[in-house]
Formats: sequence, C-alpha cells, structure tokens
Amino acid sequence: MKDEKLASNYELEYWMDHKGEEYKRAKVMLNMFSDLKKHKIVADVGCGPLSGIFHDVSFTRMFAIDPLWDKYKNDNLIVLPNGVEKIKSTGQNFILEEKADLIVSFNALDHSGNLKKSIDNIMNNLSEEGRFCFHLHMRTKEQLNEGHQMLITERIVDDTLKSYKVISKTVGPDPFAKNDSYLEAKKYLSYVAEVRHAT
Repeated sequence: MKDEKLASNYELEYWMDHKGEEYKRAKVMLNMFSDLKKHKIVADVGCGPLSGIFHDVSFTRMFAIDPLWDKYKNDNLIVLPNGVEKIKSTGQNFILEEKADLIVSFNALDHSGNLKKSIDNIMNNLSEEGRFCFHLHMRTKEQLNEGHQMLITERIVDDTLKSYKVISKTVGPDPFAKNDSYLEAKKYLSYVAEVRHAT
C-alpha cells in the first residue's frame, strides 16, 4: 500500500465549515467502546482542532496527535483543554514519550497516509496491555476524493490487523452520521474495532 499525500486544504475546509457548531463527536466515541474513561495515558490520533476525545474527557496524560496543528492555529480553530499535549505528526510517524494504555482514532486513518504503517506505528506506541480503539470509513473507488485517496475495504483492514488480536469488530452504517449531515448524505460504511497486542 503506497503512502498517500496529506490533504491539508480539504481538512481545513471541513473544520472551517463546521466552526462554532456543537462538538458531539467525543460523546459518540465514548458510546462505541466500554470503559474508555478508566485509562491514564491516552493518545488520540488525527484528533482535529477540537482535541477529539479530550474535548469531553480528561486523563492523567493526554497526547493530541494531528499533522495540522500550525494550520489550525492560523485559522483560530483550536479548542485545547488544560493538560492536553499537542504532537504535530501523522499516524505513521508519531512517537510518544511513554507508551499509552489507550490509543483512539476516529474518522482519521482513512484520510491519508498509509493504513498499515499507521496501525503498526500506533501499536508500537501502545503498552503491552493497552487498547487501540478506532473507527474509519471504508471507501469504494467511487467514493475517493481529494481528502480520501485510499481504497479501503473490510478485507484490507482485516489483513492489516492480522498481526494483532482483534477484541471486537463491527462493520456497518457510520455511527457519526446522525450528527453530521455531510456523512449522512455520503452513506459511508464504517469499520469499528478494538485491537490489542497478540499474546
């Protein structure tokens, strides 16, 4: 799988178009998986300017990973709760100072980069007993665009995860769609899973 170019303008336009709207995404994340609040060292990969899960929940240590922090700042888009540490990087390149016991990524890994490299790097930054909980949109050739250049099928994601232990997996309608008219119109299917290190 080749590396795809980061579509910064596409991402910035999305967040500018939704500036000032109520942010419901973190609440949806918390409903997808059980006991997310119990963790201490947490990273959100591709969190966007509103800090992803940290918008609604505080942890002992919080790493907000996104390659566009400088651009979000220039457009006055950032909402950063106290204690959140920004890391300007992509899913396939970030390095945490200490391994996380929870890493989340919601509606991000399908946007650009290399899915396998990103997931492998995420798992490298996850503690031995840690959890990786993610959501991504699968895309057909007809659904590709400037911001979403990767063909993603259930089989592709399954193959990417074969070195790890998949605790749960759901493929179906997008859980974010009812809070986002753009997603509702597109009818993307989502892949939602919890992954741990193989024992």
